[in-house]
Amino acid sequence: MGKKEVGFKGRVEPQKAIEYLEKILEGLKSGTWYVQHGDEYVSLQPSEMINMEFSASQKKEKEKFSLELSWYSMAQDNGGSELNITTSKPEIEEEQKKEEQPKQEEPAKE
Repeated sequence: MGKKEVGFKGRVEPQKAIEYLEKILEGLKSGTWYVQHGDEYVSLQPSEMINMEFSASQKKEKEKFSLELSWYSMAQDNGGSELNITTSKPEIEEEQKKEEQPKQEEPAKE
């Protein structure tokens, strides 16, 4: 899977920040949520284990709270395919067989 990224940096009223955080909580509870900005969006499906990092700081007139959640999707954990361990020869679909066959090179044209 290629990298998809959506970002936002700006100022919002506290109520809007609360709405965004509540949507993230809903997504964590349901297992899926989407982040969209303009025509771009990312679909997120957290795994069973989530890495969590946060920090809080105060500096003169500025206060900051940062939160980062990350996880590995199952597709990334196993290379995008289901793991099967058997004592029988696997049956591979015809389409996959064709992709595995080496392509024959065309003779050079003079």
